[in-house]
This record gives sequence, structure tokens and C-alpha cells, in this order.
Amino acid sequence: MGFTPFIMAVNYLHDSTDSESDAFSKMAFHSERLEQLNYFHDKADEIKAIIRLYNGNNKQLFKKRVGEFLQQDQGLSLKPQDINASLYLFLNFVFLPFVHFGEVKSLVKEYTQLIMNLPKKPLDDFVENLISSNFLSTLQKDCLKIYPEIYNAEMPIRPALFLDLTKKYEKEKIAARISTKEFQSYKDLYKDIAEVFARQLTIIAGINNIIHRNNSNSFKAIDGGALSSLEKFTSKVLSDKFKYLDDCWYPINKEVVDVGMRNAIAHNNVQYNEISQEIIYYPNGGNLHQTTGSTIYFLDFMRMILVLFREIHNLHHLIKSLFYYEYLIRNRTLTSSSTHQ
Repeated sequence: MGFTPFIMAVNYLHDSTDSESDAFSKMAFHSERLEQLNYFHDKADEIKAIIRLYNGNNKQLFKKRVGEFLQQDQGLSLKPQDINASLYLFLNFVFLPFVHFGEVKSLVKEYTQLIMNLPKKPLDDFVENLISSNFLSTLQKDCLKIYPEIYNAEMPIRPALFLDLTKKYEKEKIAARISTKEFQSYKDLYKDIAEVFARQLTIIAGINNIIHRNNSNSFKAIDGGALSSLEKFTSKVLSDKFKYLDDCWYPINKEVVDVGMRNAIAHNNVQYNEISQEIIYYPNGGNLHQTTGSTIYFLDFMRMILVLFREIHNLHHLIKSLFYYEYLIRNRTLTSSSTHQ
């Protein structure tokens, strides 16, 4: 009866080794999260408008609207670092139901410690390259395009949130149904998030190269040769990028993105059964004789969107950290110039 993700999660909790108090705590946490979603659902249009304002010219209006939404004065400073502080404070607040707050908080601390401990000259060169090429600002804008789309997909993501309550859910095993819009409404969202994640790997790679070889452009030799620059890395397909991240400082779970699904969507090699909510995708499709497809359910797919969004949100904070470091570089340069005058 009612074979939904909620009923599945509750049953898993009852069958798990969690104590009764732990199970109750999980349910209480999830209830609070749904209350937050209900609150933000009614403000989704306002959330999207504020995010758009960040990329506009009127930064004062952006900070004013953030302050009104958060009921917290954002001050009058229009320095880039202060505008960014308002942006990330806002994002952390309104997307709290979708992410693991403790994980984000811990990562931000780790990012700060890591950046401050890297050798200054290669880090300066790396950050200045990201800034002067507009790579970092463009990547930030691409990240921000994803956030409003998450609230567009908020209703079918809700059932996937239930699965945070248990570790027993097995992808592709059970057709827990979602009574909502069909797969076609959200397939491009997954592809877009995967594209942003693939570009974020460039930052991870640059830092990894500094850690291991003291140069953001210096890669480990793979298959008898080495990439000559980060520019070469950016042109690699997502599935190839992982192998250039040797002994990586950032714990990347390769399962966080299904490259086969991303490729199938990009080439329109996906079929969806509205009745069973089964998705059949063909990562190697497009051949004269169609290859065997892989099958997942719509719930699996929305869970994939949620998990991948969490990853780009975590890495979005790394972008914030590098912007702040760029501010420190500028401040250091100005201080040095004034000292020599």
C-alpha cells in the first residue's frame, strides 16, 4: 500500500540497526526540512529574482533584497568580497533543505586552510590566470544558473530527499513511484549540472597540480604522456578528466555523476515509460544496430540530480574561496605599491 519513497524510507528505518531514538531523530530532521521547503516553495519566484540581480549592474539593490529576504542587514559596502559574502549567505540559507549543512561548513573551513597553506607564487599565478581569462567569473555564473532550476524541480526532488534517511536504498532495484511531472521535464537539468561539474574539475586539477608538482599546469604523465596545461585539461571529456587527478586532495566520488546517462541525454538516446516510470538509456547509442540499454527509475534519476547538485554546491564554495584569495592578492599589491611610494 502506498509504495512511495516515504513508505520505503520508513520501512528501511524500522528494519535498520538504528536505535528507536536515532530513527525518530532522522524523521524529525526530515520533517523540519520539508517545512523549510514548503516555506521556500512559496518564495521561489523571489529567490530566482534575487539570484538574477547578482549578475545585474545594481549591486546595491541585490544586497538590499538579500537583506530583506534574510531579515539581516547586509551593510552598504559594494566591494566584490562583500557582495559575494551576501550571495553565499543567501544561497546557504535558501538551499539548506537540499544540502548537508555540516558537510558544507566543514568543506569551507578545509578550503580556507588549504589555500592559505599552498605555496604563494604558484597559487597567485593560478588564481590570476583564472581571473584574467574570466574562467572563474563565467563558472560562477554557470553555477548560479543551476540554482533556480533546482526550485523548478523541487517537487519531484522531495521524494528523493526521503532516501537520505537510509543507506539501504539500492539504485535500479525498486520502482518507488513519484506522482509528478515526467522525466522529459528534467533530463536537460542533469546534463547541465554535469557540464558545470566537469568545468569545476579544472579548479580541482589546478590545485592538485600545485600540491604535487608546484605548478597548476603540471600534470602527471598518463599513458606515456602528460597534459601541457590546464587548457588541455578543459578540452578533455568528463570521463577522461578523472584519470588526471592523481592522488587527489579532493575526495571525488566518480559515482556522483553518471557519464553514460549524461552522454545519452546529450545525444537523445533515452526512452521513458510513463506508466512504469522506467528510464532506458543508451550510452553508446546512435549505432546502426542499437546496443543494450541501461535501466533506472525516475526516482533514481531525481536522486542523481540531487546528489550532483550537492557536489556542485560544495565546489561553488571553492570558487568563493578563490575569489576571496584574489581580493587578498589585490590588497597585497596595493599595500606593496603604497609602501614603495
